[in-house]
Amino acid sequence: MNFQIPSIVKRSKITVWGFILACIFSTIFQGQFCYAAELSTFAGGEIDNREQGFSYLGVDLTQGINKTISISGRVVPNYLAYQYYSGGNLVRASSPGLYAGAGIKLFWGQTMLGVWGGAEFRNTNLNPDDTTASVRGSTSAGLIQG
Repeated sequence: MNFQIPSIVKRSKITVWGFILACIFSTIFQGQFCYAAELSTFAGGEIDNREQGFSYLGVDLTQGINKTISISGRVVPNYLAYQYYSGGNLVRASSPGLYAGAGIKLFWGQTMLGVWGGAEFRNTNLNPDDTTASVRGSTSAGLIQG
């Protein structure tokens, strides 16, 4: 079986290492800031064999109100890459984005449920340019996360 690593993996190698270093840096120095709020980082991503991928690195600031309810705000830079056919041409899309949201976290023992609302901004570049695509250029949208 001949399996080749998708080019999205190769192109995002620097981005992944940047995310890892940012998480390590944040984890090491977060303990130095002793405020009542909790600062946390999170990261993730997915890649498939069709050269589609999504990766993100987020920062979450949470302030407890009582033992079971907290308010939370988060900022999440992300990167989306995919490809599609348009008129017989393979179009590659690269789309860096940023979303920010605020919401609540509910805690029951070791379980947490969070709900956030906010906005997302994304700038999609197409190669070659597909003038008929509704996703090209800058877009913004409302966001609900859970």
